[in-house]
Amino acid sequence: MKLTFIILSLLLVLMGTRAMASVSSMPQAQKPEKSFVCWKAMQTLIKRDGVGEQWRAKMRPDNTFRYTAPTKTLSRWWTLEKEAGHEVLVKESPYDRLIVRYSTSQKCAPEIATIALNAPTTGFTDAELARTLKNAQGGGLIYSWSPFMDHSVSGIKTIREVAAKNNLALTIVLDPNVKEADALKALKKEGITDVKLTKMHSFEMRKRNTLMHYPNILMYKSGRIVGPMVPGIMGQTTYSRVVGKYLE
Repeated sequence: MKLTFIILSLLLVLMGTRAMASVSSMPQAQKPEKSFVCWKAMQTLIKRDGVGEQWRAKMRPDNTFRYTAPTKTLSRWWTLEKEAGHEVLVKESPYDRLIVRYSTSQKCAPEIATIALNAPTTGFTDAELARTLKNAQGGGLIYSWSPFMDHSVSGIKTIREVAAKNNLALTIVLDPNVKEADALKALKKEGITDVKLTKMHSFEMRKRNTLMHYPNILMYKSGRIVGPMVPGIMGQTTYSRVVGKYLE
């Protein structure tokens, strides 16, 4: 019995060591200015619109990284990644996409393409988001929910109490991938009324990962989004603490 315990303990230690070695051997993201050889050539475009926040890195299947960052203009984002023989800078918005491919074998010579897009016109669009940020007095919250996440339905009551207690504007938006009938059924089950079923169709909010988990909140103050998307259901006290951190 004792010998079996010792053997199991050694196996667990060995497995842990291998796991740690595997994690440590994974490539680490560098700052884009150190990772991209055409970084200087990109600055003509990047400096024109600026970077509103830090670049965020996400590993791709080929072990390279895709970098994203919002510009200083609402609903316009940068994407930066590598392809075979090229480094690609993209400026995205709901209305268009500017793609610049820099050849790493030809002294970063650029190839430029522009694609026009049809922005959504219904639901909570980027135009509606811009109006919400502009018109709010003081700070506010945008709460995203889905009828298939029970806690996000019941959380509507809590977030309303938090907004009222902290004197914040509140906008409630619905998962764009659900049927309104399912949303109405879930609200009725929880005894929640007066919720407008406005589906989230904002490019800016998608880029801030509001489709990844329900519920979630985005916070804004003085006409701009502040802090990260905050996922998960919380109690009134925790919500108020999180909100206070970014909106005080």
